[in-house]
Amino acid sequence: MNKRTVFLTIIVILISVSVFAQSDDTIQTDNLFGDDSSALVEEAPEDTGGNDLTTELLTSDSGVVLGGKYHFSASASLTEDDLVNPSIDSLDDSFDLDLGTTLSFDARPDDSIRVLGKVDVSYPFTYDTSRNFSDVFHVTELFSDFNIDNKVFFRAGKSTVNWGVGYFFSPADLLNLSRVDPENPDAELEGPVSVKMNVPFGLNNLYLYVIAPEGITSASELAAAPMAEFVFGITELGIGAYYQKDHAPAAMATLTSAVGDFSLFAEGVVTYGSDKTFVQDDYSLLTYDTTLFYKGTIGTMYTWSDDLANFNLSFTGQYLFNGEGYAYDDQDFVTANRQTVLGVLTGVIPPVYPLDGLTALSLSDIAETGRHYGAASVTWSGMLQSDFSLSIFYLGNFSDASGMVKPSLSFNGLDDIAISLGISYLYGEAGDEYTPFGDSISASLTFSLGGTAF
Repeated sequence: MNKRTVFLTIIVILISVSVFAQSDDTIQTDNLFGDDSSALVEEAPEDTGGNDLTTELLTSDSGVVLGGKYHFSASASLTEDDLVNPSIDSLDDSFDLDLGTTLSFDARPDDSIRVLGKVDVSYPFTYDTSRNFSDVFHVTELFSDFNIDNKVFFRAGKSTVNWGVGYFFSPADLLNLSRVDPENPDAELEGPVSVKMNVPFGLNNLYLYVIAPEGITSASELAAAPMAEFVFGITELGIGAYYQKDHAPAAMATLTSAVGDFSLFAEGVVTYGSDKTFVQDDYSLLTYDTTLFYKGTIGTMYTWSDDLANFNLSFTGQYLFNGEGYAYDDQDFVTANRQTVLGVLTGVIPPVYPLDGLTALSLSDIAETGRHYGAASVTWSGMLQSDFSLSIFYLGNFSDASGMVKPSLSFNGLDDIAISLGISYLYGEAGDEYTPFGDSISASLTFSLGGTAF
């Protein structure tokens, strides 16, 4: 069965499921699994018999609303890479400035169309051979929302599309150009240029995305991605598929629900082949075009606060199975050769035979080389009704037994000033995923000054 047959089979299944799903006339639009925060509220309110509430909600007196965010932080850190014989002389110090702004406009000239644009500007405000212009000034979103008779809704342009429901890991997020960073899971993701069509029925939705990959030169390079979402009480189910010529087609499913005070989420993905390139023990490269690969994740979130709000606790934990990771028997080879592969890819090691073939690799090919991962965070905010909060973050590759533990203490008692002290401990053998050059420990002190939304 070829890739096109697999994809067409998935489309037939999606259409068949939608036909038997419950339908009514209630209008719901943006997807139920966390589409971008700038999403248009397209739900049509009931007629109040007086003013047109739809127009009031979707239009602005000025026609255009300007806004954005500003951030500035300074961070100083010390890192010790030699934990066997630590000394003052082996400490590495660094200093980092993070200065930038997000500027946006939201134009709603009438109740039938909306245009939104968003750009990021970041420091340093110069560019050279190591820093592209897009690193300084970058368009993250630029799209319009419109509809046909409030029945079929469209979004055309560049926008974030979040199919996944995971927090630290999201294998079902097949469309975005950037991936979820477990260390900063709340960061906005960059989406592709696409056209989204949405047909809501009841609480459920059908979607079709047509995606234009970066650098597209032929219509045959367009990608198609249908998706359906269904609501059953407190449970939400999503199923979707992705097809692009010369890439591994994929199908995915997502699930969110709750048990008591615990929120539950899960994702599953299957691909027919893989877009990754694998390294064999003789340094030759291997690709898979007809092998099925599976990825799956499951996680939970929990929050609790006592009656006096002295103890505010939140917990998030997630497990990821990565079917594109190397098998257990190959982990020793990966660990032993990671430094060599990294050296070739970064130009530190000359790519002479048999290493010359490694130049066809990308850094993404040697990321997530394990099969099993886990991440968790615990936060105690408002410690004893104070302005301090304590958090602990964990990220680990269970396959090679490497990972990170990062406790941090934050203070927010000053207007427009936040202070954070963090310690990061990276553990594992030299060559492991999180310790390519051995284990280390670092401490950082960060001041965030005047950050705000406007």
